[in-house]
Amino acid sequence: MKTMSHLLLILATLANDPDRVLGPTIERSVRFVERIECKSASGNGYLTDVEVRVAIPVDDRRQTITELRFQPRPDAFVSDGQGNRFAVYRRARVAAKEVVEVGWSCRVRLSEIAHNVNRTGLKPLSEAPEEVRAAYLGDAVKYGMTDPHMRKVAASLGGKAKDPLDLAFRINEYLRGRLTYRNDGKWESADRVLRNGHGSCSEYNFAFIALARLNGLPARYVGASALRSAGPQYEDTVHHRWTEVYLPGHGWFPIDSSRNDGEDGSPVNRWFGRTSASLLVLMRGEGGKNHPLRWGYVATVDARRIGDGRLSKRKRFLWAKVPPTKAAASDGND
Repeated sequence: MKTMSHLLLILATLANDPDRVLGPTIERSVRFVERIECKSASGNGYLTDVEVRVAIPVDDRRQTITELRFQPRPDAFVSDGQGNRFAVYRRARVAAKEVVEVGWSCRVRLSEIAHNVNRTGLKPLSEAPEEVRAAYLGDAVKYGMTDPHMRKVAASLGGKAKDPLDLAFRINEYLRGRLTYRNDGKWESADRVLRNGHGSCSEYNFAFIALARLNGLPARYVGASALRSAGPQYEDTVHHRWTEVYLPGHGWFPIDSSRNDGEDGSPVNRWFGRTSASLLVLMRGEGGKNHPLRWGYVATVDARRIGDGRLSKRKRFLWAKVPPTKAAASDGND
């Protein structure tokens, strides 16, 4: 009943919003597991004050979460003031060779969404809401906005832009021309990413945010688990991150610059103003040293090492096909 009523509410909202159009839809069950283990060569080392903070997916325009269950029950829940929630798990001690697994499972209904921007309705960047400007225009350690080269590039792009949407597109095109996708496990700052000439999805995103904010265009990141297979089951251990910019007169607008550059084999710029149905959003907003996940978007683990105790951790999402609900079966999409 909850799924049907929530779906009808979303569809009613979108029917009155021609600027945001839902496309193909999928349904899956998803389980997230954070596995931690204490490694100790001597067998005497251990971990204390272990805390795991895990992002919890929530409903939005294009995703509906039902049957959400936690394994095991969290010790607490916290939020970040940006609409994101996190489950908190605590263990006083994890002995050598001991394994702890925490996480959640749920059923998800995910739709592709396309943003159709009415350019005549766009407003100057100065008319973005004050709370948006305050939260999403500042510098941070991952953006390097004081770097002279970064500022020069930003000024060049901004000087040619006709409106906020054109600015966003010019940044997207600059990154496609300057960077090559490479996932080397690093999350370097935007200024270093431009110098390196390559980056992961997170690094494309950091560079995009920096160039947007230097031009007064509010920008934030979105983190998700990504389904990359049409098969009955799929294990996601890589995840995905992209950018949203705030266009006054329209609202938040998605730009997946690494996928626009061919990260997953998509056609060029397929995900400029679109979000795929294969992405389960975990959080939106801004990270930092005081954020529950710092600069991550899935989960973060803190622990004190005693002796030669060493923390080993692994994140994974397990996706599986499920029989569609009546609502999904009737819309012809999967």
